[in-house]
Amino acid sequence: MWNGDAGVANLRTGTPRGEHDRYRIASITKTFTATVLLQLQAEGKVDLDASVDTHLPGVVRGNGHDGRAITVRQLLNHTSGIFNYTADEKFGKTYLGVGFLQHRYDTLSPRVAVAMRHQPDFEPGTGWNYSNTNYMLAGLVIEKVTDTPYATQIRQRIIKPLGLRSTTLPGTRASMPGPHGRGYSKFPDDPRGKIHDTTLLNPSWGWAAGEAISTSADLNRFYAALLQGRLLPRAALAEMKTTVPVG
Repeated sequence: MWNGDAGVANLRTGTPRGEHDRYRIASITKTFTATVLLQLQAEGKVDLDASVDTHLPGVVRGNGHDGRAITVRQLLNHTSGIFNYTADEKFGKTYLGVGFLQHRYDTLSPRVAVAMRHQPDFEPGTGWNYSNTNYMLAGLVIEKVTDTPYATQIRQRIIKPLGLRSTTLPGTRASMPGPHGRGYSKFPDDPRGKIHDTTLLNPSWGWAAGEAISTSADLNRFYAALLQGRLLPRAALAEMKTTVPVG
């Protein structure tokens, strides 16, 4: 197996990155969320071709969005047409731009309502567009079906069985468990182009679409187990690996 890294873990001290460093895995969280939802499907608790409204009545409604016409499958493969809440201009300025510095510790509930203020990207099933809102809704479906937090399901079904000791779902906790490097970012609306330390943040804005923390070793173990069929039955894994033509 090949391993590599680039850059440093701390711009001030020049400390190199370590192979055991934890980091925010962002949208890799979606694979964990999708795995749990497909496990529930394999257990007969979720029908991928059932409407979102079956589990979340009235949640997806407004400006042309209609959860009665969108399936759970379309959430998972990004063919729902549901607007991506992180593309909302106000949300972007507040949490992804320089506003982050003031709002980094805010606790947010799933941002479905933000998406409902916009028109859908397309009619369900007629196109493809990456939307974090899809996985907010997937997390909500998991919670409705199991009557437990989605993070609890990931811990019980994936993290504990695989022994992923460095993988956490922090919820609203802003700190990072050690060891870890610092996180840095530039903001697109910052005319100075300054590099900011963004290590500490409340990850609730990403929730089931992007809140997890892990290490490369844990992620290798997770993906090996997933692709070797140890987390999903063959049919469910085939569903996960089915791609959608784009363009």
